[in-house]
Amino acid sequence: MKKTKKVLFLAVLFASIFCLVGRVNAGTKAWGIKNQALICDPQVLEAGKKSDCYFLGTQETASTGYQTNNAGFYMMIYTTQNLELVDAKANTNLKDVGSKLIKNSGTNVTNISTLDANMPEGLKNFKCDIAKYTGKTKNKNDAGCAVFYTYKGKTAAFNKGSMAVYGYLSTHQQLITKLNIDAKEAVVLGTIEVKLPEKSNLEGCGDICIATFAVATEDDWAHGDCINNEMDSEWDTTTGACGSANPTTVTPAEGNKNMVDGKYFCYELTLKSVVPQNTGTGAFVSYAILAAGALIAISAVTISKKHNRLQKI
Repeated sequence: MKKTKKVLFLAVLFASIFCLVGRVNAGTKAWGIKNQALICDPQVLEAGKKSDCYFLGTQETASTGYQTNNAGFYMMIYTTQNLELVDAKANTNLKDVGSKLIKNSGTNVTNISTLDANMPEGLKNFKCDIAKYTGKTKNKNDAGCAVFYTYKGKTAAFNKGSMAVYGYLSTHQQLITKLNIDAKEAVVLGTIEVKLPEKSNLEGCGDICIATFAVATEDDWAHGDCINNEMDSEWDTTTGACGSANPTTVTPAEGNKNMVDGKYFCYELTLKSVVPQNTGTGAFVSYAILAAGALIAISAVTISKKHNRLQKI
């Protein structure tokens, strides 16, 4: 009987240890991106044209509980004015990664209807519910989510070294300096491609607003409700709890000067409509007709006078 109790005690003890270890591991967080910025090329977008906007910033300060490599990131994005979302692409320096843009349709929640071959299985539960997080977007024109993921079964690929901005955006080093971001410390997640419709006649600025989340491990894609900083995601509603998932890091951190609703980082892109120039052709034609008419009238009078003189002679 005593031996049985000892065995049971040891079993409970080992189970507790494993549970504790599991909880410690589950505390590993993905690193986020702070000091966010967008560098759009071109910066002035004409009607009928597209612009690639590089999303960059600096790595969240490393501390206990943060890992070196993330399995991925995802964004909630909306635009204002006539700006339309076209595509999302990961940093081309990264290996074994993919990206996908999921467009929203009105207020509907959109998911990834068919997984690409290399997508983690957990993304089958992903739901883009951007309407829930756009409190100040009365002028919202387009919306969607961008997913940046490591290929399933591959080592988490998103790390500071591979995402380094230094040299990657060599043509924009002066712009990076103006952003007060150390180019050697910055990271580029990827690009968001936007366009201005050909028939757009708006002049001024349009906003691209982004809320970005970092995902720790491949398994965490299946637990979208495990997000901190008061932004709950709803793509996994089966459990209603994080379970063994690692907490997902929301980024940017609150306090960014360009934040909207304390969640979205917004960037203004200059818009330029392409309108046929008023060359005055219509007015010129009118004046030309009048002048021709006057010339004919004068000629007719002159000829008439000459004719009268000849008759008198």
